[in-house]
Amino acid sequence: MYDVETKRDKLQKILEEKIETEIKEVTGVVLIRNDGLVIASTRSISEAEAEKIGGLSAAILGMAIRINKFLNHGSFNELVLKSEDGILYIRKIFDELGVILSVKAKKDIPLGYLLVIIENASEEIKKILKEG
Repeated sequence: MYDVETKRDKLQKILEEKIETEIKEVTGVVLIRNDGLVIASTRSISEAEAEKIGGLSAAILGMAIRINKFLNHGSFNELVLKSEDGILYIRKIFDELGVILSVKAKKDIPLGYLLVIIENASEEIKKILKEG
């Protein structure tokens, strides 16, 4: 019998093992396209929640990019939406394919550590997305 692991399975594994389990404050991770469609997400959030996070993240990111362009601040990289009970961290990770990573977390997450973890995971995500 063959063990066929899909690209989506591989991406989900990276999101869970390299980001979510690495930082206990992370409560969900969604990998999306620029149009908000979900590519992969962690099992800690429902499919419906992942779709909502994906759509809203793409919309917020689009607006942030337009504001950034208006301000002439160069290329846009990331957005942190902080609220009373948590954060939503949104980052373009693979511009050529229009891929966005959205991380839902508790408010006390160590952001510096999250950035390092995301940078490392992003490289693995890119490799998988480039596979034929």
